[in-house]
Amino acid sequence: MQTLAAMLNEKGGVEIGGTAYKIEIVTFDDQKDPKRAIAGMEQMAQQGIHYVVGPNVDDGAAAVRPVAETNDIIYIPYAFPKELYKPAENAILGMVASYQSGPAIYKYLKENKGVTKVAFVAANESDPLSQRDSGVAAAKALGLEVTSADVTYQVDTTDFTPVLLPVLKSQPDLLVLSGVAPAAAPR
Repeated sequence: MQTLAAMLNEKGGVEIGGTAYKIEIVTFDDQKDPKRAIAGMEQMAQQGIHYVVGPNVDDGAAAVRPVAETNDIIYIPYAFPKELYKPAENAILGMVASYQSGPAIYKYLKENKGVTKVAFVAANESDPLSQRDSGVAAAKALGLEVTSADVTYQVDTTDFTPVLLPVLKSQPDLLVLSGVAPAAAPR
């Protein structure tokens, strides 16, 4: 965001209604803590900031909603529960949610790649668990057999052998790693 802001500012800023505005990026690290997310949103409200990208987890996005609505802040969380966006007027879904893409992906794999059995493994945090639950519902709605849906792991896990071996014994055609961190996926 800082790079894009610098590029736009070099071109004179962003024109809105005939006036050019320079973009200033203000950052705040909530460290995935809802209380810190609230404090950050309150701090931004006091600074007169009206557009916020984040928070990046479900709990934080839910926590800041009252502050955003009270202060007319439009926020774009990277969080997925539908209830965060309905009937919220201030929240904009920041990316495609797994409940939007999952059904289409599972349908394609079923129809074109012969996938009939799917297993889910999730990090033991609210976001991955929520993503897993919506994925399981989508898979079942398509008639896929869910061979495993209750295996979780702690986010600091480095040895996934004991986590994955029981799941792989169910011989799924597809293994869904709900909410897996990019650093954990290769492990």
